Amino acid sequence: MLKPRVLTALALGIGLIGLAVFSAIRNAPDLPTVTGTRVFYSLLTGAQPEILESNPETPIATALVMPLDGMAGDGGALPALLLSPPAEVRYTIPDDVPPGSYLRLALGMDQPAYELAGVFVVRFKVILDDELVHSSLRKGGAKTRRKQRTWERLEFPVSPGMELRLRTDLVRGNPEAIHSAVGLLEIMREVELPRTRSDSTHPNLVLVVIDTLRADRLGAQGGAESLSRNLDQLAEQGTSFEQAYAPASWTWPSTASILTGLSPAAHGVQDLNSCYLAHELETLAERLQSAGFATAASSTNPLIAKEKNFDQGFDEFHTTEWKDSWDAFVKVDPWLRSRGEERFFLYLQLTEPHSPYDPDPEKIGIWKPTDKPAGFQGRTFKDLRAQKNTGKPYDAKLLAEIADYFSHRYDGEVEVVDRAIEDLVARLREIGALDNTIIAITSDHGDEFLDHGLMGHGKQLYEESVHVPLIILGPGVNVGRHEQPVDIRHLGGTLLDLMGLSRGSYPDGPNLLDPEDLAGLESDPLICSTRHGRWFDRDGTLRPDTGPVYSLRRGDLLLLWRPTWEERGETEDWRLFDLEADPAQVDDLSLERSELCERMIGTIQRWLEVQSRDRPSAVHGGVGTLELLEGIGYVEK
Repeated sequence: MLKPRVLTALALGIGLIGLAVFSAIRNAPDLPTVTGTRVFYSLLTGAQPEILESNPETPIATALVMPLDGMAGDGGALPALLLSPPAEVRYTIPDDVPPGSYLRLALGMDQPAYELAGVFVVRFKVILDDELVHSSLRKGGAKTRRKQRTWERLEFPVSPGMELRLRTDLVRGNPEAIHSAVGLLEIMREVELPRTRSDSTHPNLVLVVIDTLRADRLGAQGGAESLSRNLDQLAEQGTSFEQAYAPASWTWPSTASILTGLSPAAHGVQDLNSCYLAHELETLAERLQSAGFATAASSTNPLIAKEKNFDQGFDEFHTTEWKDSWDAFVKVDPWLRSRGEERFFLYLQLTEPHSPYDPDPEKIGIWKPTDKPAGFQGRTFKDLRAQKNTGKPYDAKLLAEIADYFSHRYDGEVEVVDRAIEDLVARLREIGALDNTIIAITSDHGDEFLDHGLMGHGKQLYEESVHVPLIILGPGVNVGRHEQPVDIRHLGGTLLDLMGLSRGSYPDGPNLLDPEDLAGLESDPLICSTRHGRWFDRDGTLRPDTGPVYSLRRGDLLLLWRPTWEERGETEDWRLFDLEADPAQVDDLSLERSELCERMIGTIQRWLEVQSRDRPSAVHGGVGTLELLEGIGYVEK
């Protein structure tokens, strides 16, 4: 299906800008438009191919395919259709494809194809309306040179109703399962993108997502004030939310929610099996780009990258793996300084204070390092946690000391990113953009330091994992604090409203700066989730498997629910806490209030059913993404 905004634009004959958006920006002085490209339709996520032939050893499926490890230029990951030879599929180009469209695709092999012994050769064929428009040979096997492990990129003009056939055949080598693939399969078209001038009534936008920053580490929310003095000052200059919650306890689902305004159940970016941000979804960057903004992003988290389609709507998108915040700034600084009068949207995904907790000694001030606890060597910490979580005798004092040591180093990283925010504000002031810029700062999730038995994030949904900062300041933003619990997935829509822009096909939802909308949230379910959940039995034993876990916040009550994990033989379980009386969430009320728990679980189930109705098709992360998740610790090796 086409995005609704594209359908509207075609119907009204005004390019990509809907009438409401045009009305919102018509009074702003215009700059010359620029030419860009947009994905009009994705065959991978929007259509099911007719399978004409398939290799029984490797079923035809969609996945992120990576010829080379890491972000290796044109050997990097692309969404693709796995076509292990012999295989052939057929697609029909949609009837509503506009004139001038073209099909963009790439031919290549996944990493396992280069791990096979010997040499093999696969022939790829692209056929349009029974005409062979392309045929080429691709070599695989362990002896294939790295420079040959790339994508072969192709483009062909297409029109409505055309028939596309893709075929692979093995022409040399053993007929075993070979991970050959056709990537992208996107129908593209050129578009004219407006540009408008920035001024006090048409502000720029800077959105900063600070990875892994839990709310209680800010001085403005009870933490060590000296470590977050810049963030605290910004909170005093604008609106801060005392109880902002991330939709999930790890990066992919939460960041996708921030950019799309949808819950993880709705946008579908939730785990290795679904880690690609579908083209059918309209992102905040696309909405702003269509409204006249120049757009750029810089991410130091490899999960938030072009390869996962997080670059939708950005003129520039930079990803550097696990660099510090200053590296993120360096990538976009030339772009920022060259904007002149152009209205811009800058998105930053910063990885401090994500583990490993290693504060840069040149970028800290108040924070001072401490020595490692005596007896902490190698696997000590992991072994101690394993002993505790399986009910075996362990050194509780040493375990607590090590957790405190890591927590202290985390604090150092909080100060590092706080000083990075100071640098960001200074850059905006230096180029004369600060007074005309709205700044929004939040986090994708928190972090655990044995608060409830685990370290890191992504596994549980207690306050330390999902309670995050949210600060908005700039032109039109009142000074104040709000205590109403809010979901940060509503941030994008709030910012569009704040800048006087139509939401278009961006999701409707509450404006977090509107008192009436905030009051209305009291009756809405605030639900968080993770697909990588871990669960403790009531005797304190950690279950060995992982699976989905959900939380529901209603008033001061917090419900944690593990649905039945049928594949693992685990029946459902739940916990209930009163956050007002028990902010540390240690006194479980679920046994004495079981009927309330069951009603709250029913609320989650109904919510999930509604949220998942129109979820886009999923794309599997593939071999390279699995290795990345294992390296970060989201997936157990």
